[in-house]
Amino acid sequence: MRGGLAVIMDRAFGARGRIPATFLFLGAVALGLPAIAITGGHYAAAMLGGNEHLHAAWLLVAAVGVNFLSAEIAGRINAAIASALVVFILAIAVLGWWAVGPDLGDLAAAPAAWPGLQPFMLAFMMVFFAFTGWEVSANLTGE
Repeated sequence: MRGGLAVIMDRAFGARGRIPATFLFLGAVALGLPAIAITGGHYAAAMLGGNEHLHAAWLLVAAVGVNFLSAEIAGRINAAIASALVVFILAIAVLGWWAVGPDLGDLAAAPAAWPGLQPFMLAFMMVFFAFTGWEVSANLTGE
C-alpha cells in the first residue's frame, strides 16, 4: 500500500510529483534516520554509559522492528511516545515555574541553581527534536 507524501503528490501532480517526493522521502529516511539515531545514541551513552554507536544501532533496530510488526502497533507506540513527550515538557515547565517563579528575570540563573540538571537543560531541545524526528520512519498514512 502506498501512503504519505507520495500519495498526496500523486493526487496533486501525478507521476511528476510522486517520483521526486518518493526520492526525497527515501533520502530523509536513508540519511536522516541514522543521523537522528546517532544523536540519540550520544545522549543515551551520556546518560547510561557505553558506546554511542551501539546505542544508535539499538535505536535503529527498535524503530525498524516496530514498523515491521504492524502499522497499528507503530502508530500506538508513536502516540505513546508523543504523549510522554508532552507530559515531560509540561513537567519541565511546571518545575521551572515552581523553581523560578513568575519573575522571568531570574530565568537565566535557574540552571545554575541545579548543577546536576544543567547539562540536561542545555541539551533538552536537541533531545526533543531528535526523538520527534522519528516520525520520518513511521509513514502510517495511506489511501
